[in-house]
Amino acid sequence: MIRIISAVVIVLMLFLAGCKDSVELDESMMVVGVGIKKAGDEYEIAVEAIAPSDVTPNEETVKEKSIILTTKSKTFFDAAREVIRISKRRLFFTHAIVWIIHEDLASEEDMLNFLDVLRREQMLRLNSYLFITDEDPKDIFTTDPIFSNNISRELVSGLESGEFVSSYPTVRARELFKMLMSTMNNGYLPIIKRKEEEAGSQLTQINGTAIIKNGRKVGKLDVLESAGLMLLNNKTQGASVRVTFDDVKGSFELLRGDTDVKTKLQGNQLKVDIHMDAVGEITEQIIEGTTMPIQISDFEKKVAGKIEKAIHKALNKLQKDFKADVTLIGMNTYRKQPKAFNKVKDKWEDIFSEAEINVNVDVEITEQGLIDSPCESYKKKKNRNPYDF
Repeated sequence: MIRIISAVVIVLMLFLAGCKDSVELDESMMVVGVGIKKAGDEYEIAVEAIAPSDVTPNEETVKEKSIILTTKSKTFFDAAREVIRISKRRLFFTHAIVWIIHEDLASEEDMLNFLDVLRREQMLRLNSYLFITDEDPKDIFTTDPIFSNNISRELVSGLESGEFVSSYPTVRARELFKMLMSTMNNGYLPIIKRKEEEAGSQLTQINGTAIIKNGRKVGKLDVLESAGLMLLNNKTQGASVRVTFDDVKGSFELLRGDTDVKTKLQGNQLKVDIHMDAVGEITEQIIEGTTMPIQISDFEKKVAGKIEKAIHKALNKLQKDFKADVTLIGMNTYRKQPKAFNKVKDKWEDIFSEAEINVNVDVEITEQGLIDSPCESYKKKKNRNPYDF
């Protein structure tokens, strides 16, 4: 009898169990990307969304192409509710991995204000990636994906491969908020644009860095300046440096970089010494004419000069054009000399802009690949070289 009663209870539990807030899959939409800009006195949002039924079980691929929905309202929250009315489905932002912000909005309003919902709403993800664009965010979402059925997933894949490029930052929402709420109140975001290919297709590309000062965009760094900033801030996991010696061209791949920033604040005078150790290998050496292969030490000096130039270019624009410290300089000064820093923190942008900054880079080439020179025959092959040439 006890067994029969137990079986009946289990059956009833299976049939009666449920969640009052559950939503059928075919009645919902998963938002994977969000674009936001200002249209008059309203916010215009564009969402890239997919139906949950279109996602494979491992959530890695999407079977159908995403759709783009747009609407306007006085607040982001009300705009999102308006999208629900248009799509006739409930929206889930738990998979929103990309936010694209128009530069006019980022320049005119404090980002901590109009992104308040991103920090406040539990459904939204603080590990989403953020971008700035000077185009309509909706147009970014309508570009042609290469290997995915939605642009948001493709953008994230590109960022996660950024360690091999290093000429632009990758910034998640939590990282931006941390920068903007730090002692400096400054930050940066990658700039994304459309690029038209010869075949007529439109792709996306990152072509610089937006500088955020006191919550607002104040300018941009180009690709070389962006690389300099990443090298300065120890954010580089890999980089390629091209050098030229008369009719010799070569490439250096950075395998490991370590930047040390030393600061000394005396009254309103700031002196900074930046030293970087860069370790890498020669990946290419092209010789045109009769020039003999260059010496490794000369190659190292040339690479060091290129890295120093990139860092100086970034610093010059940050100091002179923007007066915005988005480097490790301010935080290092604050940590090492808190009393001296607190006395001048209200005029830090002026102190930073007039700071004396020295940059020194030491490069060590640890590997030349399977050959030492492209124009010599070797009496003895390298032990690792499996080829006869």
